[in-house]
Amino acid sequence: MLPLFTLAIFLSATLLFLVQPMVGKLVLPLLGGSPSVWNTVMLFFQGMLLAGYGYAHALGQIKDVRRQILVHGAVMLAAAALLPIGLPRGAGWEPDPEGFAPLQVLTMLAAACAGPVFVLCSASPLLQAWFARTRHRSANDPYFLYAASNVGSMTALLSYPLVVEPNLTLSHQRAAWSVGFGALIVMLAGCALVVSKEERREASAAQPRRSTESPRDERALTRQRLMWLALSFVPAGLMMGATQHITIDIAAVPLLWVLPLSIYLLTFILAFARGGVAVGRVAGLLLPAVVVGVAVMAIIGLRTPTWLPVGSHLLLLFLAAMACHGRLAGLRPGTERLTEFYLLLSVGGVLAGIVCGITAPAVFNGIVEYPLFIVGACLLREPRRGPAPETRADINWARVTVGTLLWIVVLSIVPFYVFMMAWLMGPASPAKPGSILFQLCWIVPACLTLVVLSWRWLYAAAVLMLLSIPWFDGQLVGREILQVRTFFGVHRVVADGPAGRTSHRLVHGRTEHGRQWRTSPLDREPMAYFTRSGPVGDVFRVLDARPEPQRLAVIGLGAGTFAAYGNPGRSITFYEIDPVVKDIATDPDLFSYIRDSASPVDFVLGDARLTVARAEPGSYDLIAMDAFSSDAVPVHLITREAVALYLSKLKAGGLLLFNVSNLYIDFEPVLSMLAEGSGLVGMIWRDRDVPLAEQMAGKQPSAFIVLARTREDLGSLMSDPRWSPLARPPAGMRVWTDDYSDLLSVVKWK
Repeated sequence: MLPLFTLAIFLSATLLFLVQPMVGKLVLPLLGGSPSVWNTVMLFFQGMLLAGYGYAHALGQIKDVRRQILVHGAVMLAAAALLPIGLPRGAGWEPDPEGFAPLQVLTMLAAACAGPVFVLCSASPLLQAWFARTRHRSANDPYFLYAASNVGSMTALLSYPLVVEPNLTLSHQRAAWSVGFGALIVMLAGCALVVSKEERREASAAQPRRSTESPRDERALTRQRLMWLALSFVPAGLMMGATQHITIDIAAVPLLWVLPLSIYLLTFILAFARGGVAVGRVAGLLLPAVVVGVAVMAIIGLRTPTWLPVGSHLLLLFLAAMACHGRLAGLRPGTERLTEFYLLLSVGGVLAGIVCGITAPAVFNGIVEYPLFIVGACLLREPRRGPAPETRADINWARVTVGTLLWIVVLSIVPFYVFMMAWLMGPASPAKPGSILFQLCWIVPACLTLVVLSWRWLYAAAVLMLLSIPWFDGQLVGREILQVRTFFGVHRVVADGPAGRTSHRLVHGRTEHGRQWRTSPLDREPMAYFTRSGPVGDVFRVLDARPEPQRLAVIGLGAGTFAAYGNPGRSITFYEIDPVVKDIATDPDLFSYIRDSASPVDFVLGDARLTVARAEPGSYDLIAMDAFSSDAVPVHLITREAVALYLSKLKAGGLLLFNVSNLYIDFEPVLSMLAEGSGLVGMIWRDRDVPLAEQMAGKQPSAFIVLARTREDLGSLMSDPRWSPLARPPAGMRVWTDDYSDLLSVVKWK
């Protein structure tokens, strides 16, 4: 009996976490690869989880389990009739560029997989409720089965990039997933048969044992429900905030987002296993020291070695989520309120998704929600045990007085630090890194935070102050000109160098997307990866030898550096997904490449895979791809179908230029396979050894690949020793298509 229920819950969770990346890849070529698409996909699955848990709760209100089985059997068969997952054939699913994009995404996802996903989302709470009706010795506390669900989720999460994606095309994945769904139906039928037989027997045992006492009144019940909600909301939000902070602000490593989600699931597994409540208490005791350590690392700007700040944030996430989930497991109700418990857990997850995915980008200009969730986790730690005072005589008034004074100190020290940091970090600052004054900027509040550890709210206020110091630093130093957050990330414009020798940088997380000198005539010279002495300059010298007029397309605007190569005989079209990037690049107070370009420049907003498709065939002399420089690799822009699209938009003799300057991914084998499969000629220049004089002038190491239909189209590049033919791809490597890609295979592990 128990193995059957455990395996069914495990399989349902595995299928659920496998279908998420599958359906995301399925609709990606239609919708584009913007972060908004992936965020909407996540929101869809969170909403489906809420719907599934709500359905399980409603079904649990039916007293006759046989009626439950009949209803759920009909729902399962209806869902099975919708397999395999995918958009209905013959339907016109081309998105409307004028329509409301999130609604279109949700509509496509609902059409592709809503029925089967709904069944999967309801499986875990429903099967646990059914198991509670059996006479198994663990039936009075079936929450340990929740660990099986999270083990299945983690298995799918790790196996998809490691096993499934490298070995199966999307078509084969859909077929195998349908087989797995059929196996789940058989297991659910077996579980239904077991519980139906149990129901027909006369109950000879006592009522199921409750894991916690029932609240004595409605007010206590409401408090308990709010606590369930908070203990699920904060860890989910903390996981999303930590993911954004680690992948954007620390290291743009591909697939790094898998680690926070895996840790989040691991804490659920541990919390609802035997002894999970005790593990949660231990995590709560260790959390304060780690919070202070992470805050100090942020204050002193520690980013290398990368594993240290990344590991610290992951440890913080584990301890905070473990403390909350351990307490949540300790507050789980009796089996009669099991489905309500899971319903509120799903509500907490949905609320966290809305806050992190929709509200925070609209309200904050940075990832402010992350420290706020850290403070929330500190507040939700298991309270110190001890008898509550029953009368005024039992109250420790000395403790209350000290606590009040500490409150005043904590709340007043923030403005004090504002003025102190303004003085210490000013132009004539006496505080240099390593000096006593500089160390006091973080030693004093760090010590104060640990002093007030015994007072929950005081400690939370002190942590908030400590986590705010890096923000004050960034605001008061004055080198950050602009910071704005959109649905696509946090964009910053930073000024470097002394007056008269200042440059502006456009930075997205840890990735630089353009730089410009702010002193004439240097402000007209391309910098960073795009200098005239580098690969881009070479490619434009090939174009200079050709007759005009010429039309150029650049996918990825950045600071608009490509506009520096303009002349009256050229026109340049930038394809950019984020309207705010256009606002930044066209603001002459920030960057003036666009304003000063000798070419007419226009812009097309939207995902390039969709917008380039609307360009006239054979219209461009060059298509430059500058979208592969961070962790969020838009795989749909580098598939066989995508290259075929670009070629259809090129004139005879046109060139495809790819910026592959990436610390973590080697795109050469991918483009080599695409060139080989499309009959193209490919060359690469890895411009790594940059002389010191050129570095001082603003040049950075870079790598570019150029593809052409014939060798003659490459002109002087063929005889330039700095350019070399693309290396043959590794044996066994497959060409990337809309149906197949394997990002893990091209990650640089050294």
